[in-house]
Amino acid sequence: MIGAVTPAPLYYVSKRAGVYKIFRMDADGSNQELVYDNPDPNITISKLAPSPDGKTLAFTVDGPRIYLLDIPTGALTEFTQGDWPDWSPDGSKIVFERDVTPPEGFVSGVQIFSVVEIFARDVSSGNEVQLTHTYPPIDTTAVGSFNGHPAFSPDGSRIAYTRWPPDPADCNNPTSFVIYLMDASGNSIGPVTCDPQRPWLDAAPAWSPDGREIAFLRRWDQQFYQLQKVPVGTKDIAKLTNSDGTVYSELTPAWSSDGKYIAIGSNQDGDFDIWLVSPNGGYLNNLTSGNTDMDGFPAYAR
Repeated sequence: MIGAVTPAPLYYVSKRAGVYKIFRMDADGSNQELVYDNPDPNITISKLAPSPDGKTLAFTVDGPRIYLLDIPTGALTEFTQGDWPDWSPDGSKIVFERDVTPPEGFVSGVQIFSVVEIFARDVSSGNEVQLTHTYPPIDTTAVGSFNGHPAFSPDGSRIAYTRWPPDPADCNNPTSFVIYLMDASGNSIGPVTCDPQRPWLDAAPAWSPDGREIAFLRRWDQQFYQLQKVPVGTKDIAKLTNSDGTVYSELTPAWSSDGKYIAIGSNQDGDFDIWLVSPNGGYLNNLTSGNTDMDGFPAYAR
């Protein structure tokens, strides 16, 4: 169990009686309250992103589409088509991923199964900029590409994201999904998790509040995801829990604003709950053990 924690908003998705809803709680799991009472059992809610000013919550629903919830009033508006939203630190933009697979299914004679790219959209004007451009494929053996899971650095100068396939000049392992960095304009900075010896699937980067480390998920072959972290400067990857990846998953990390905790969704107890993990390694507490269905996609208010 953790000791005393100063309450800070932590949003999460909770499936109850077959319906996805959005809740908020203090950092110690207390004062859980309903934020969005979704009435439709056919809608799945996933990735959450609170705005820096705490007034708006971006989230993904089936489609996929990104919606904005005005927290004080409860007003809901559709923002754009896409998935995995994240706000710029100044609150002016939202980055997200979008499937842009060509309708004809071919590019330059090569059959394409899926193409996902990252975009930035101005919240006020709606103007969009495509930040990644990895199709046509890097080589003729590629069957698609993925640039997704974007996450702004705390100072807004960089975006961490998942990329496949990596650029051969950066990472000579074409089967790996790699955590990359780019600047806020989309210019590539390079990979931070490339392993030329093993085809890892790295995903869902989350920055530490000081911008020095990134928490992320890693799996191999048919194993489950395990929580890892990597210092941006040294790139020395460390596993943060005792999971061996064969029994349960650890998903969608979110770093608390004071840097003391990483919240994740984990089904180590059989159902998915929100767990806290120490950035130095080790589980601390299950915050949502009272719900026997699904709790996931934690997101701290900034």
